[in-house]
Amino acid sequence: MAATAVSPSLARAELPAAAAYARSLGVRHLTPQTAELARPGYVANGADRCFHCKATLLDTLAPLAVELGLAGVATGTNADDAVAGFRPGLRAAAERGALTPLLDAGLTKAEIRAASAEWGLVTANKPALACLASRIAYGLQVTPAGLARVDRAETALRGAIGAVHDLRVRDLGNGQARVELDPVALARWDGPAQSAVLAAGFTAVTVTAFRSGSMNDGLAPAGRGQQAEQGEGEADREQGGAQGQAERDVLAAGEEQRQHHRDARRAGDEDHRAEGDQPVDPAGGVGRDMFHAAEVKRR
Repeated sequence: MAATAVSPSLARAELPAAAAYARSLGVRHLTPQTAELARPGYVANGADRCFHCKATLLDTLAPLAVELGLAGVATGTNADDAVAGFRPGLRAAAERGALTPLLDAGLTKAEIRAASAEWGLVTANKPALACLASRIAYGLQVTPAGLARVDRAETALRGAIGAVHDLRVRDLGNGQARVELDPVALARWDGPAQSAVLAAGFTAVTVTAFRSGSMNDGLAPAGRGQQAEQGEGEADREQGGAQGQAERDVLAAGEEQRQHHRDARRAGDEDHRAEGDQPVDPAGGVGRDMFHAAEVKRR
């Protein structure tokens, strides 16, 4: 069973695509509404925004899993995510007992894409796509109107430029947008493309090469929360430091777990080859007894 959380932070084109993919697999697809915009911490758009988003997702899906008699909620977290650096959402998921079968198997993004291509899955080359809130500069409030403006701009820009692999419209505040494009699409940037972004509601546009996670550049390496710069109190600064340490602990454990599972998987592959067995589907059985949270991920 699969689920796609539906809220203003989900790009409009993603929901029908997720539904079609679930149908192609013969998987039941649920679309629960999530209310991350009801959480002050999410709306404030501090460095811990992803924590509040993932907490809302798991708090919504966990009761559904119980109601449906399923063993748990599984996310798409993989081995690369566990060592990618600043990922507060990982801590929220870990605190809520989310299952991470891809991480447990030690599978990297490249390995997952390779397996997907081998199995003929249409998502094998699907570009990574984070939620719309990730486009809004830290410190600017996340609002339904702001999310909708980003979605309109990206949708219009895809129509103006044509085929594009990586595209982000970053909301920098005060009506300013920074468009990030992959090299091929960047070469096609022109006046109509700029006009498409302006027509979506922005007043000024710059363009540059796409870089995943570019909005994280201004975050302080220690607490990552930037609470002091955002004018919050001493207690919040201490909480941000504790959260940063907790996240580092989760990431360190993920790296150790990743190596352990890679070693185990390598040993298992050697045993299979020695015995002449066929490779085993690493996800076999997961869909039968886990509630898979289909996430729009991103960076």
